[in-house]
Amino acid sequence: MNIDKKNVFLSGPMTGIANWNREAFEDAERTMRAMGAAHVFNPARTSVGVEDDYPHSFFMRRTIHALTHRDAGGWPAYDLLVRLPGWEASEGAQVEVAVAKACGIAVCDFAEVER
Repeated sequence: MNIDKKNVFLSGPMTGIANWNREAFEDAERTMRAMGAAHVFNPARTSVGVEDDYPHSFFMRRTIHALTHRDAGGWPAYDLLVRLPGWEASEGAQVEVAVAKACGIAVCDFAEVER
C-alpha cells in the first residue's frame, strides 16, 4: 500500500501494554512520515498524561471522532487506517477497523505498507 500524500490513522493495542505501547506507535508514525504521509494520527500522542484519568470509552469516542471528522487544523477525513501488530487482540482497534471499513476508509496492516 502506497501512503504518499495520504492521511494515515494508526490503530493498534494500547490498554494493558507497558507505556501504552507508545514506542510502537511512535515508530510507526516516524515510518509513515518518512514515507510521505501528509498527516498521521497517532492515538498515543493524544492520551499523554491522561491515561488513568478517563475511562476507555472516553478514548474510544475521541479516536472515532478523529477517524471520521476533520480536525481543528482542517485535515480531511483519513484515507487509510494502518493496523499495528497485535491489533486483533485490542477491542478498541477492532472497533476502529470496523468504523473505517463502514466509512469507506482503506485498511491495511503495517507490514503491507510499501517501503
